[in-house]
Amino acid sequence: MHDKKNAPSTTRRCTASSAKSDGIHRARVNDNVYNKLIKALENPRYKYRSVDGVAKEIGLDHGKLLKLLNHHSDEIVVLNRKGNDGQVLITTRKHYDKNASKVEKIKSVLMNRMY
Repeated sequence: MHDKKNAPSTTRRCTASSAKSDGIHRARVNDNVYNKLIKALENPRYKYRSVDGVAKEIGLDHGKLLKLLNHHSDEIVVLNRKGNDGQVLITTRKHYDKNASKVEKIKSVLMNRMY
């Protein structure tokens, strides 16, 4: 879905007025939010994160965070189990591969939910 290799460059020089008109300013803001999302999901203090926990950490409302997660769904893992408080657990593929136990990975395959 989101291919950084083919993403438009946001490093060219532009004036403040042209940045708003051609979407460059918006792209930089979105890149900043995206970077905060990845940092929150890969926070070493947590194995997996709840949507509400991530929203609170990066300062986004729940709806905007869900849109961001959907936009980057190829990079996000939604676990097939919920946290102690019943919330859906998420992380990045990279963080999942690094932190999920072999049992968790086998269960995900057996449940036909390969990540």
